[in-house]
Amino acid sequence: MTWRNPARRAISLSLVPQSKSKRSRYTPPPPKNAPASPLWMGVAITTFLLTGLVVVVTNYLGLLPGDAENRYLIVEVEDDFPLTVPEDYRWVTVNQLMGLLRLSNYLNVEARSLVACLNTLW
Repeated sequence: MTWRNPARRAISLSLVPQSKSKRSRYTPPPPKNAPASPLWMGVAITTFLLTGLVVVVTNYLGLLPGDAENRYLIVEVEDDFPLTVPEDYRWVTVNQLMGLLRLSNYLNVEARSLVACLNTLW
């Protein structure tokens, strides 16, 4: 906005200086074309994906050697449940698990995952 005073001098009232560029707006440079991945990359990814799928399905069906283990279970029992278990089993309360989570190396990945699932149930 400009107005003229009686002495005929122009006074500018704008707060931002006007651009002296001839372009009206910024146009970014054209994107560089990334080279296409080699054919072996797609074949390798597909092979790994299908191999993993076969391993998961055969493990689910019990066709792989070894027995499926249930090492980490969440069990809700009544007060009269017998607490005699084999030597390699341990009963742990939820509060004890939460306390062990605060310490770095007492729970492994499987137990931490179980606690994470347990948190979603409560």
